[in-house]
Amino acid sequence: MKDFIDHLQEAAKKPKPIVLEAERLRMEAIKAYKDALKNPNLAKETKDHFKRRIGQFEGTTYTSDMHRGADFKVIVKALKDIPNEIKKDLKQDVQHRKEEEKQKKFIENPYTICDLLSDPSPKRFTDLILNGLPDLSNYPKWMKDLAEIKDAMEEWLEAQGGRKVEMVRKFQKMISCKNRAPWAAWSGKAWRGVSRTTSIVKRYEFTGEVKKGVHNEWLVAKGTYKSRYGAQSWSDEWKTAEDFSHQNISNLDNPIGVVFEIDLKKNESLLSADVIKKISVYGQGADREREVIRVGNSVTPVKIYVNAEHIEDMINNYGSDKSLGAKARMYVYNKAVNLVGVSGADAFTKTKAFKTLVKDFT
Repeated sequence: MKDFIDHLQEAAKKPKPIVLEAERLRMEAIKAYKDALKNPNLAKETKDHFKRRIGQFEGTTYTSDMHRGADFKVIVKALKDIPNEIKKDLKQDVQHRKEEEKQKKFIENPYTICDLLSDPSPKRFTDLILNGLPDLSNYPKWMKDLAEIKDAMEEWLEAQGGRKVEMVRKFQKMISCKNRAPWAAWSGKAWRGVSRTTSIVKRYEFTGEVKKGVHNEWLVAKGTYKSRYGAQSWSDEWKTAEDFSHQNISNLDNPIGVVFEIDLKKNESLLSADVIKKISVYGQGADREREVIRVGNSVTPVKIYVNAEHIEDMINNYGSDKSLGAKARMYVYNKAVNLVGVSGADAFTKTKAFKTLVKDFT
């Protein structure tokens, strides 16, 4: 009886024919991949793939206990398809070699951000920002420099303020480039929309002029502008700045919308609005913004526009009795003085908003 049991146990240990077939095909697969590696001029990606496959097959044995219970029908089917896989890999190798040759030429012809900014066309610059650089394990220094420029532009366009100092350093490097192409710099009137408190607006030197916008009237003032940051977003169109002046990004109490107007010079600007539109998601669609970048924070003279509608809203919100009769005009004027000072109130009296308030409070 013991001999019979021993016989059964030995028989159970003996590999099944399909397992032996898998082992045979495994050895054939190793040989096939090694033969494929002998092909001349294989791309590095293809060589690495073949070596990984050899390592996978050499690191396993289908007769081991680890594969007990495995579905060998599936395994054998996959192993039989190895020659077809190798054929496909060798066809794909043609494209891999083209990519490697392209990368090699790219690396052997270094260039700087100043080279890009002096190109007649912005294509190479926009390609850098939108598509990046070839995927390499170790960038040479000139490519690292370009990658840092790409990162700085992306962070700026995504409104990430955490590394503003680093971004500004890169921008300063860019505007220092000599012979920048027309698309790489811009000059002309630029506008920046912000919100300001009444205590700041009171200090403006109002000229008495009133600018009529599409939807609002604006009191005109003279002043200077100095940013906390070494670079700021401006726009080459009034509409974008006006939209920002309504947003109260700083979450001020009782904000007044203000638009600054500057004569932007080429030596302090980075890129034209048309180029920024191509690389920024905010430049797309019906509500697109048109941005120009000013690099610098020196004190500069500006024309200032103060939203008369916001002054009107504040006076309306005081909640006073609106049956003041002949006192209505002085009441509205005095409230305006409290908000924007005497010269601001004098300018406000010329607006439609002032006349509407006087009528409402009469």
